[in-house]
Amino acid sequence: MKLEYGAKSQEFDASGTASTTKVTLVNSDGAYVPVFLPADKIGLSNTELFELAMETLYQENFPQRAENERFSKVAQELQKNKEATDKAEQAASEN
Repeated sequence: MKLEYGAKSQEFDASGTASTTKVTLVNSDGAYVPVFLPADKIGLSNTELFELAMETLYQENFPQRAENERFSKVAQELQKNKEATDKAEQAASEN
């Protein structure tokens, strides 16, 4: 299901204070997926709201998978840094 940005609105509590930003994601089949973000996000662009909403859905539906992907990215960066350090040490020892 390919979701797209549909709309945004501000939700208010009983006292009239803005409580959340509701981003509505839609698809061509008529799906309607509301995602609630912090109230202060209402001023973001539609693209930024879409990205935050998708990240929120991803985190809610696949929390372990998302965490594993983050650790995988960190591990890849560490490996790159180690390789660069090894190359620098090797070059220094050859001189």
